[in-house]
Amino acid sequence: MKKQTLIIITALVLVIILILGIVFFVVSKSTTTGSVFPSSFSSLFGDDGGILGDLFGLDDTQETTSNEENSTIPPGTLPALRQLYPYPISGMKLLSKETTDESGNKTRELFVRIMERSTGNIYDISVASNKATRITNTTYAETQESFFSQDGTHVISRSIAENGSTVTTTAFDIILGGEDVTGTDIDESIGSLKERFSKTNVTSLSVSPEGTRIFTVSDKSAGSSHDRFSFTDESAKQLLSSPLSEWISEWTKSDTVYLTTKPSAGVPGYAYTLDANTGSSLTKLAGGIPGMTLHMSSKKNLGLIGSGSRSSLTLSLLKDDGITSLPLSTLPEKCSWNDTDTGIYCGVPSYIPSASYPDAWYKGTVSFEDNIWYMNENTGELLFLASPSDYGLPSLDIINPEIDTEEHRLIFMNKNDMTPWILELDF
Repeated sequence: MKKQTLIIITALVLVIILILGIVFFVVSKSTTTGSVFPSSFSSLFGDDGGILGDLFGLDDTQETTSNEENSTIPPGTLPALRQLYPYPISGMKLLSKETTDESGNKTRELFVRIMERSTGNIYDISVASNKATRITNTTYAETQESFFSQDGTHVISRSIAENGSTVTTTAFDIILGGEDVTGTDIDESIGSLKERFSKTNVTSLSVSPEGTRIFTVSDKSAGSSHDRFSFTDESAKQLLSSPLSEWISEWTKSDTVYLTTKPSAGVPGYAYTLDANTGSSLTKLAGGIPGMTLHMSSKKNLGLIGSGSRSSLTLSLLKDDGITSLPLSTLPEKCSWNDTDTGIYCGVPSYIPSASYPDAWYKGTVSFEDNIWYMNENTGELLFLASPSDYGLPSLDIINPEIDTEEHRLIFMNKNDMTPWILELDF
């Protein structure tokens, strides 16, 4: 017994010496590389059990949970530039709602309402926490583009049929859980989409600034039909019949729709205004600009004009007295006017690969790596806001940017994967 006891004790001592030796080696190595002591134990145990985890079969799930609880990011703190939702979406809208806490204090909670691209489900994403809550479960598969009404209670979405050529545009009411406007029982915890109407052959769609009316350009046998209707009434008023079919529409002022010829590199483009109430005829706004694209402001008579060519993008400012070049090489589609039309927030490519613009970007053969800039329209002052690389993020190709009225938050989509993002501003 004494000999067996001596062997056991000797074995235990050797094991302890081996463990201490490993710890000493890892700590010494970490010290020379500037690592702190707890990181040495991470090397030993690690997220997957590490060296000693392999030896002793430690539970890696518990360790992962422990790492999350002891994250270096304090609870409630989120990066200023971040992804809001990890899956592709077809459209989004920044909204707010009033909430009351346990003490009866009322506050405004900001959230982003999105339509998921693959399912058509609607989610609300809290700006404060990034928490996503599904509010509808009606499947409307493979939505390509979606537009919400101003209050977020209606959505019009575009999808491509299985034949790959027919585009269907469908308007929905968003029925929240507990509402019963259809005469049928609705799950109290989740809502649904109620179809209002559906149209085909719509090639361009824009929503009025007050968010209640819709303008469409639709193909017809000889040219195109330009019509106005609402989210809740499909009865259309034709504003214009044109012999041309390839138009891009924008509706940023209540009484004016802007129409631009479809842009292509080296091809002169033209922009016109159309009375949103009476229609009837077009008034030329600008023209003769190669690869022309346009983004008008909502209050002043200002516009951003983009011009594309081989390996270059030019952004210009349209005013009543003419057109002036701006110091930002980007596309108008990557910019958002602020609420007072005194400044623009833009995604600006860090470099521009050799290609024919804007065609190559539209077709997806070229992708940009954007930084985010602000320009004061009155003074021309430029302010650098953010770069994805500063946050350790992948490159972002910014589309559909929208700045809130207080200019504290910029939301946009990443064209690379169609996910929604936000930049919170503090200046």
